[in-house]
Formats: sequence, structure tokens, C-alpha cells
Amino acid sequence: MMGSLEDRNITIQKTVVLTIIFSVLGLLAVGLLLITIGLLTGSMVDSIFPNATPSEEANISLSLLAMFLNSALTGGLIWIYLRQIGVMEEQTSISEEQTSIQERQQEIMEAEYIPAVDITVSEVSTDSITIACSNQGTGLAKQFEIDVKFYIGKEAVEGPADYDMGVEVEPLVERVFETTKQDTPVGDIIYRANYKGSATTPKRVTAEGDLPQTRTEEILRESESQDLEFSLYFERHVDPVDHHWKRCSFSDGIEELQNQGAKTLGFRISISYQDIFDNKVDSRTLATGWTDIQNGCSMEQMLENSEKRTIITHRQPSFGDGGGISLRNSEKVYRTAHRDYL
Repeated sequence: MMGSLEDRNITIQKTVVLTIIFSVLGLLAVGLLLITIGLLTGSMVDSIFPNATPSEEANISLSLLAMFLNSALTGGLIWIYLRQIGVMEEQTSISEEQTSIQERQQEIMEAEYIPAVDITVSEVSTDSITIACSNQGTGLAKQFEIDVKFYIGKEAVEGPADYDMGVEVEPLVERVFETTKQDTPVGDIIYRANYKGSATTPKRVTAEGDLPQTRTEEILRESESQDLEFSLYFERHVDPVDHHWKRCSFSDGIEELQNQGAKTLGFRISISYQDIFDNKVDSRTLATGWTDIQNGCSMEQMLENSEKRTIITHRQPSFGDGGGISLRNSEKVYRTAHRDYL
């Protein structure tokens, strides 16, 4: 294939050289043609207009010569234009073939260089979670990202009354809390608060723990192992006073949810990463479950509860069914056919 492209490139170069040569020869031919036409025009004018004065003969000869010249130049330009179109079409065809070859080469590389990272939670502290990562694949992994989803309930999780009956929950980001109400000259203003869970970008664990984290993305090469660290936090938005989501720590967020009357917190923490070609390779769940937050909750307690409690699925609504979240506590599953329950 590459040999074919080189041959076509040589052909195009030869075509360009021949075009220049033919253009020069064409100009010489036009010059000779003009001289010949001038002589013929003079003889023709003498035979057609024998009584014309020398100035009249000159004007008639110049007019005929200009007509022939314009015709010749127009024909030459059309010929050159057509040749240029042919060259451009050939170059476009070669460019398309080269692009196709590059795309095929990238597809082959993508198939050969696939990272496969084993990820486990190795340590949980008050402010951060450490994960142990080991790349067992054939290509580097990058762009590690944490996705956090929280679910909230107004009742405690202990001892649901019956199978299929439990504690009503809903995604935290969809829950609106009415915080305060203020009388103003234009009427009552009700402040509404929204919360959502977020996480920092995983960074390498280094001995210089007090140093600020860099903004460069982490890269895990083939056969390389590394501990990465990230933190969970909440973001809060109050309408109509906040223009942007404001960040608060995990402990402060739990305290605010307690003050809002929340007693149960469900969670799902997932991690994803990309390959060298910016393709998402994998997305997996690090931890999932639910915990009682009536007396507060640390990240250690939340992750400890995830060992026996699992969010199985978030079911899609069906006929007469509002959807729901199925959760497992050891061997028992709690779910509802009407709304989201624990």
C-alpha cells in the first residue's frame, strides 16, 4: 500500500514538471503563432481592403490580432485549469488513503495496547480514601476519575418491617430541602437547598503528604503498581442566593443532612480510567451500600458498612411502577414496586 502511494506521488511530481514544460512550450508556440497571424492578417487586410489607408490597415490588423490572442490565451488557461483539477483530485485521493491507513494503524494499536487495572480500597482515613492500583494490561492507563452517587432517606435503616417494605430513599441530587423562609417587602422568599456528592481526582500517595497536589493527570504504565488517594465531599447550592455550587467537607455535609432530618445515606462510589487514545477502558464500583447517619457518620464507618450491604440495581419504571433501588443486606433483599425504598 505504501509503495503504491509513493508511485502515485512520483506520478504527480512528473505531471507537475510536464505541465510546466508544456506551459513554456505553449507560450513559445503562442508567440510564433502571433507572428504568423500578424503576417497573415496584414496580407489578408491588403487583399480584402485594397483601398484602405495605412492607418486603417493597422487598426484592422490589431483588432484581428487581439481577437486571435484572446482566443488563444483563453484556450491555454482552460487547459491549465483542467490539468490543475486533475492534480488536485489525485492529491485528495492520496490524502484520503493516507488518512484511512492512519485510522487503521490506530485501531491496531488500540487493540494491542489495552490497560487492565486491578483496583482495591486499601485504606480509609478521616479525610481520604486510598486505593491500590496495579496495571496488568499491555498499555498505560490515565485519567482516573471518581464518580459518587448518594441516596437519602428520612427514616432509619434498621429493621425494615416486611420484605418489599422499608425506608423510602431517593437520589440526593434530586432532593430539595426547604431551609428558611424570609418576609420581604415583595413577598415571602423560601430558600431551597440542594446537595450532591463529589470526589477529588485520584493522586499518587507520596512521602511529602503536606505538599500541594499537582494538576497533572496520573499515568499508570504497564506492569506498574501505585497507590492513589482521593477525598469525598459534598457540594451545596441554595436558591436563590447561591450562583454556584459551594464545596463542604464530608463531615460538614453529613451534619447538614442530619439537620435537614435525613437518617439514612445510601452511596455508590465508582472509578473509571482511559487508555492512551482517550478511550474509556473500564468503569467499576469501588464500594456501595447504605448507613445510618442519625449519630453522624465518618468515611471509615460508611466503607465498613459496604462489606455487607450492596446497592444491586436502580430499576427502571414499568407499568404502574415508579421504579426503585434494590439493596442487599447479607442475604436479604429490600425493594419496592412503587417507589425507591431500602
